[in-house]
Amino acid sequence: MKTHSPMKHLQPIFSFLFAIFCFLLSLPVAAQSLSQDLARFAETPAVPGYEQALAAEIRAQMGKLSPQSDNFGNLYVTLGSRETSGLHRLIVAPMDEPGYLVSGITDDGYLRVQRLPQTAPHPLFDLLHAAQPVVIHTRKRKWVPGVVAGLSTHLQPGRQNVPRGAHPDEIYIDIGASSAAEVHQAGVDLLDPIALDRKLYAMGFGRMTAPAVGDRFGCAALVELLRRIDPAKLRGRLTVAFVTQQWADGRGLDRLLQQIKPDETILVGRMLPRRVSVALATGAAAGRVATLSGLPRLPQGIPGSGVSLGTADPEAALTGLALELKQLAEANKIPFAADFSAPLPRPRYGPSAPESSGMPQRFAHLGIPVRWPSTPAEFVAYGDLQNLIALLELYAQGSTSVEAASTASTQVAPGIQPPRHVSRNFTGPPLQTGPPATEILKTLVETYGVSGHEGMVREVITRLLPPWAKPETDAAGNLILRLASRAVPSAPPPGKKAARIVFVAHMDEIGYVVRSISADGILEVQSRGGAISEFFLGHAVLVHYSAWVDVAHACPTAGADAPLNIFTGQLGRGRWLAKSPAGRKRNLATRETLSVGRGRVESYTLELAAAAASRQH
Repeated sequence: MKTHSPMKHLQPIFSFLFAIFCFLLSLPVAAQSLSQDLARFAETPAVPGYEQALAAEIRAQMGKLSPQSDNFGNLYVTLGSRETSGLHRLIVAPMDEPGYLVSGITDDGYLRVQRLPQTAPHPLFDLLHAAQPVVIHTRKRKWVPGVVAGLSTHLQPGRQNVPRGAHPDEIYIDIGASSAAEVHQAGVDLLDPIALDRKLYAMGFGRMTAPAVGDRFGCAALVELLRRIDPAKLRGRLTVAFVTQQWADGRGLDRLLQQIKPDETILVGRMLPRRVSVALATGAAAGRVATLSGLPRLPQGIPGSGVSLGTADPEAALTGLALELKQLAEANKIPFAADFSAPLPRPRYGPSAPESSGMPQRFAHLGIPVRWPSTPAEFVAYGDLQNLIALLELYAQGSTSVEAASTASTQVAPGIQPPRHVSRNFTGPPLQTGPPATEILKTLVETYGVSGHEGMVREVITRLLPPWAKPETDAAGNLILRLASRAVPSAPPPGKKAARIVFVAHMDEIGYVVRSISADGILEVQSRGGAISEFFLGHAVLVHYSAWVDVAHACPTAGADAPLNIFTGQLGRGRWLAKSPAGRKRNLATRETLSVGRGRVESYTLELAAAAASRQH
């Protein structure tokens, strides 16, 4: 008598499921789009020497490639075998960004800092952190929020020698602790890295802004390149690497070059400024010449202009690998231009001669233009990033899976949307039972209301009130709720009026109002609320507009509920704030014009987007 195992009938099903399982294993883990990669990488701080969290994010997107790492924290993968004939090529992108370390903890719970790198990447680097939210990465891989202390505008009149926060010695960071013991209880200790809290925002016309986005586009480009590469098409071996400590004299890159010794290298990263000495004629007749040292020479590329090639002399004829990349771009209609970039930083402990550093003679520095570089408001163009990846793909395997992107693209990067007004999303009926106080505070903080433009705040307050409350709005925009006791009030003493109690809270916040738009597209603004303008310096802002203002052709991606745009720039004595990367451009020393539409520009209000970075809505 034969017996049949019930498992025998299930064997075909198991075989089918096993095949599906093997297929899923072959796919990249947590595969994402280019824009999602850029957002995740840009929003992960990585101070030099503390790139572990970002390296983990990158590794997660490399899936089955199983990248290697070395004792410097460099992450790299090599495609092709040693037996394959041809060159060993290296494409590398830095991971790190400038930031700070905890250098001390005061008895009353404040953190003192030291800058990394010690030389500031921007003359106003420290000042741009004043009164901004930051995060501290602890040894237990926990992110602790904090804020850089800022001066109170109410306490400054008449004060002498006011500290500006323009140097690390003037920076204090508050994490909410009242003692050094509470700081340690939160997990924060000496040498923990500190960086700005941030969010990647979509601007109009395909631009994207975030602190350190100029230090992250290379990582996003190389991860996308690895997705597109077909190893069978490679000529020779290709190593794709993500290196650490580039802002710390290029230590990670130097370590990698010494280890793998490539035949040619492409570094993908921001163009670098350089301080130079300029000779100025002080008396032409006498032939006298004075030398003014320290003036920076800056890259001149404008976001939206395509791929940049870094060179010490953009006017000189290109040779070697740089010339080959230019010809490859031109043959495939990829926008490409040489731009100024200072030489790459070198480790101070290493040899000075390039040939002894491991850097091959065939070297090129590729990137994309970054506007307002090394400030929290720096931004790039999504189309430039797509073109950069297409050129790298052509270089690596001789073909590309996508066409060159339009430099005039007006599309928002997929998966990245402009911030929305909280009040426009808060559409529920009045609450029967009040929410917790923390939820009320969160909702109100995440609702914008520059002085004179408190309408959204007023709407949210009205919706938060219980159903029985019937507030009124007076001619000045004040929201008034009158309460009366049902009990019969006792008569006041003779000669005195009945007592009336008033509780008052203001709805507005500090901000700016656009008063005019200059011929070159700069928004000229007026302060509302007595702001310290330095706290807005070099940060992205939100521009809010009324529904009756026509701005469709100024920002086609903005819907009726979205802010017009995110601008970057400067606030200061000149009262100018920013510009929009509008479609209609003028070549005015890298400025572009803003095309606004009909309407009253006085209705625009401006706010600090760094504060809105925590407004997750």
